[in-house]
Amino acid sequence: MTAILTLSFIVMLPVVPAYLLFRALPSSGNVDGKFQGLEIKLGGAFAGYFALVLLVLYTKDTWNPPPPPPSAYVWRLSGQVVDSSGRAIEDQLEMKDFALSPATFTTLPGGQFDLFIHTQPQDGGGTKYPELVLSHGSYVPYKLQLDPAKMDEQFIAKMGVIRDEAHREITMRHIPLENPPYKPSGPAPERISGTAGDGR
Repeated sequence: MTAILTLSFIVMLPVVPAYLLFRALPSSGNVDGKFQGLEIKLGGAFAGYFALVLLVLYTKDTWNPPPPPPSAYVWRLSGQVVDSSGRAIEDQLEMKDFALSPATFTTLPGGQFDLFIHTQPQDGGGTKYPELVLSHGSYVPYKLQLDPAKMDEQFIAKMGVIRDEAHREITMRHIPLENPPYKPSGPAPERISGTAGDGR
């Protein structure tokens, strides 16, 4: 939208001085030659204006430079792990078997962490965010929404969410984990016969 407004301003602004100059001064301008296979022969103020429009159109990269190419992409890596004899490893691989350098996950004291997430282009436009499930010890696993479109005001207030779009950073100041519901173990207690005060 900004590029269209800029182009409109650049193209329309010279109309006024061109009209005034050609009206006030006894001068003439001529443009003739071939353009895109067509024979062009123009005169007067419109000749100068046409030449200016051609100049603007052919210097588009100057007033509307293309955006720089993205510096980061999301790649998918798939493969198969085999032993020294070339046979597939039978045991199922686990996340702890993989490590990236630099690390995409760092733990800090006091329940703090630093995690890099990857987003993907979504069909029809937009960005697809992954879902994060956080679990620790005996706490109940907690599913965290990272898509800003799925974060309501209650979630933002509860988690203390701060988004920094310029630096691509999300901060959640307090993520509450809950203890599992109490489940008594062992056999159910037996009822004692008799009533209180009867001596039995």
